[in-house]
Amino acid sequence: MVTRARSRRIESPTSNRRLGATQAKTVLQPQLSRLVSEQSERYVRAVATARQRPGRGAVHAVRVATRRLLAMRELLRFVDATTYNSKLERYLSAPFRPCGRLRDLQVIQRHIRALLPRYPEAQEFLRALKRRERKARTRATQALDEAHPRRIARLLAILATKLDELTADRAGRNRVARQVERQIGAASRAAKAAHRRANTGDPDLIHRARLALKAHRYMVELAESLGLHFVASEAESLSRVQVEMGEITDRTMLLRALDAYRDKHPRAGARMVHLSASVERERNKLITRYLASERRAAVRPKPGGSHRSGRDT
Repeated sequence: MVTRARSRRIESPTSNRRLGATQAKTVLQPQLSRLVSEQSERYVRAVATARQRPGRGAVHAVRVATRRLLAMRELLRFVDATTYNSKLERYLSAPFRPCGRLRDLQVIQRHIRALLPRYPEAQEFLRALKRRERKARTRATQALDEAHPRRIARLLAILATKLDELTADRAGRNRVARQVERQIGAASRAAKAAHRRANTGDPDLIHRARLALKAHRYMVELAESLGLHFVASEAESLSRVQVEMGEITDRTMLLRALDAYRDKHPRAGARMVHLSASVERERNKLITRYLASERRAAVRPKPGGSHRSGRDT
């Protein structure tokens, strides 16, 4: 998925020949196995830190390191599509889900604390969130203790050895570069489709598109670190889109947590009707702003002065 330097339009690499031209001139740099080792070490360090102190930053670091490994798995799926991928995904998913639930509760609490001066009636809701966080922290800590970072590191070491064999000469590096390009093209098409569906304004579809964009961005960053360069500022542009989508997703999580609390505690929840309405208005404004920026990006002039009438070409 290639985003032009001054636009957020999502283009498919299959229709952008600039990528193909770059590939024709540039051989994959012979450091692919080192990249695998670096990502492996990053994950092992993140898990070790979170085991000692599973704070908000440490939990987030585990999730980011996990997503990067999953992106790398997709990028290099052609190396070994059987045992390596199934085992790696199983080991990675075990701590990822409970850490995700803990992270969501931490994000919701951050938003509620910011709203407390205007809505002091949310204090009891915040206390309920803290109780849920303690339980989620216990589950996340247990999952981290049972994680297998060393097994993951061993699997990735096997992958690095195979990559060294595949990229031993210039011809091999070219073949791997073409495979990498195809994998990014597939991720681009998936992200483009998810992004198009998100333009309906549905919060769930916006969240799914954000995950697809994030996976694609990580793949692009990994490929660019290997000398396979794309249109300038692509990763930065994708990151900006994700931030906007993330703000919408945060408000959606908060609304659902408020709805669940009101259903479970009708009397206390009745006092938070105004808070829920305020959060919903804020989320709707964010969605409107996001859709408006997407419409502007769809008609933004291309270099050379010509215009496109729609998002997809």
